[in-house]
Amino acid sequence: MPEPTTTLSRRTLLGAGLASFCTPAFAEMRDGTHFAIADLVRGAPEAIGRPLRIVLPAGSAANLVPVARQFTDLTGIDVELDPAGVHDVASNVLIAHLEEVHRYDFALPATYDIPDLVAAGALVPMDDIELPGRVPPSAAAIYSEGDSFDGKHYGYQTDGDTYLVFLNRNILEDRAIADGYEDAYGARFAAPESWGEFDRQVAYVSSSPGDAFGALLPRAPGYVEWEFWLRFLAKGVWPFSPEFRPQIAGDAGVEALEDMLALSPFLAPDASSHRGLSGNWQSFQTLPIYMTFGWGGAQKLMNQPGKPLHGRLSHAVIPGGDGPNTPAALPCFNWGWSYSVVSRTEMPAVAKAFALFAVSSSVSTDAVRQADGFFDPFRDEHYRDPDIRAIYGDAFLETHRASLANAIPDLYIADRGAFFSTLGMWLRLVLDGVVPPAEGLTRVSQQWELLTDRLDRAKQAERWLSLRRKFPDRVAANLRDLVA
Repeated sequence: MPEPTTTLSRRTLLGAGLASFCTPAFAEMRDGTHFAIADLVRGAPEAIGRPLRIVLPAGSAANLVPVARQFTDLTGIDVELDPAGVHDVASNVLIAHLEEVHRYDFALPATYDIPDLVAAGALVPMDDIELPGRVPPSAAAIYSEGDSFDGKHYGYQTDGDTYLVFLNRNILEDRAIADGYEDAYGARFAAPESWGEFDRQVAYVSSSPGDAFGALLPRAPGYVEWEFWLRFLAKGVWPFSPEFRPQIAGDAGVEALEDMLALSPFLAPDASSHRGLSGNWQSFQTLPIYMTFGWGGAQKLMNQPGKPLHGRLSHAVIPGGDGPNTPAALPCFNWGWSYSVVSRTEMPAVAKAFALFAVSSSVSTDAVRQADGFFDPFRDEHYRDPDIRAIYGDAFLETHRASLANAIPDLYIADRGAFFSTLGMWLRLVLDGVVPPAEGLTRVSQQWELLTDRLDRAKQAERWLSLRRKFPDRVAANLRDLVA
């Protein structure tokens, strides 16, 4: 077990992020790389008389429209956008692949779906696609861990989805609540830096005079898994051993799930609904709620002029553990969208060129500027753009970049979808009172073992160890394996 590192506070993390943000290394101006990329495929014979077809989440259509328009203007190649539901992009790609039809050339799946699409043979490695010329070098995305799988490159990250705590300043700055909390606990009422402090503040706000709720957390299937995952990591334990044996059913996992149960009475009633995050964000704007979780999309939605919480939000990285030898903060990346080329495409070079074009400095900045689209900053120059700064606000961007640059990766393993859906199903059964925490987590572990036995355990363990090495040092040094 590595020696624990010096405690990393939220303030230290933000200071480091802001320092990087202001250094000359990040002073690169928007370049003209997209012109050179467009030149490579202008007049490509495989694109004559047919469009480049892209399946994408409907919420990112606003981001893609200016990208597609510029690509067509510079190459003469039409681009056809096919919007799908936020959870349907990967399944649409997979169905088309299994039906052996050429429905799409290109896709914008959630980054965490790439491993499952690769396993199905539905994506082409970018490195296997040759372009008719050299692409000028360009700065990479701040976070790109999810774009590769099993040593091959399958996507280009285009959305900086780092998970953050959102705080309603109307409640955070309420002197009666703040003074009462400080009297009760001898601690300042400020953005929580540990899960224990988070839970204590939520319970206090919900129990205070008035109608305020402490939090509205996304606990519907598909989202509840992340809360447990982060609470578990905050206990200082790796979720899998180096041999890829589950470690969530021990004391740390049971404690994390018991903490979630104990908090449930203090949450706003929509927490367990099936509306997903966007519905929760709508409630967060209209009800007196202290905290929620979200990404940059929530900031875009709630910081619009005329919205109830415009200019009234504070933000924090995901809190860490309460005791020694636990991570002090858990900045994480847990969604994102990655430009990927589908295996049934009839114009792979054009599709790859579009991906490179879309993530280039100038074009990607235009995409992120679209206030109605999903995409959030993912390159350093995005954080300096005046229009983007006006949309998000400088305080949010400071927290966002610090979290993105220090983020732990999502669970990029084979059958990731099956692993997380199993976890989500049993978490809901526990939170609904059907089974106790220890039994629910034991069932998850058993089903995870069955899933692994169906796969190649040695290969899955290799993937997991590779992923562990990508955890930030300050987090990894405070995670341990359980001794059997």
